[in-house]
Amino acid sequence: MAVIGCTTPEWLEEALDDVDIMSGFANRFGYVTGELRPPNPLPGPMGDVTGIRMAVEAASERWAGEEERAIPLNSAARRVWRGFYLDFYERPWPSERIASMVQRVPERVLKVALIYAAVEGTDEITADQLEAAVGVGDYETRCILSLFTVFGHSEDSKLEARIEAFVKKKMEEEPFYATMTQIAQRLSGRVGAERLRRLVDGMVSVGKMEYIDDKHRRVLWCGD
Repeated sequence: MAVIGCTTPEWLEEALDDVDIMSGFANRFGYVTGELRPPNPLPGPMGDVTGIRMAVEAASERWAGEEERAIPLNSAARRVWRGFYLDFYERPWPSERIASMVQRVPERVLKVALIYAAVEGTDEITADQLEAAVGVGDYETRCILSLFTVFGHSEDSKLEARIEAFVKKKMEEEPFYATMTQIAQRLSGRVGAERLRRLVDGMVSVGKMEYIDDKHRRVLWCGD
């Protein structure tokens, strides 16, 4: 089963939160971005997919009656895969969020290579097919970086406002401070610990709040 959807970066950001991203749900989808085209009242016909359809039908007839069909990497493709895989997992991703979102890209590269092999009717995945699939994976990785590197910045402002309101309210009652656990609970547990710490650290760095213990578990309001 395949699910294909289209949305805007703003709607995507509104729909996803850190739990979706860090739990491994959001990275089950592939992400492709593109430039918005000008309005076209008379779009042309879709590309001809007759050749692809015929190749898929031929592959189905070729392997008809087989319950399972393995299409392994040939020796040259294995070398390509080894280089891509090791390089991919040694990359220094800019954030934990990005690292989570790209985690399944290598898996999708293999799936794309498998489709190429089926369409071309080969019994093995060739190096050319895998290199083409790696190109698809590299493109998706760039799309993920463009979408999720700044993902959450506008949401951060909303979260900071909620943290500010909560800590100010806690200053009106004993013991006149808020704990990180209380703040997380106030945010309904929908913000990861790393992100919450980053938000509070930022508010402390600009003088809005102050840590009052060595382990940075309690904060009090210092702003206006």
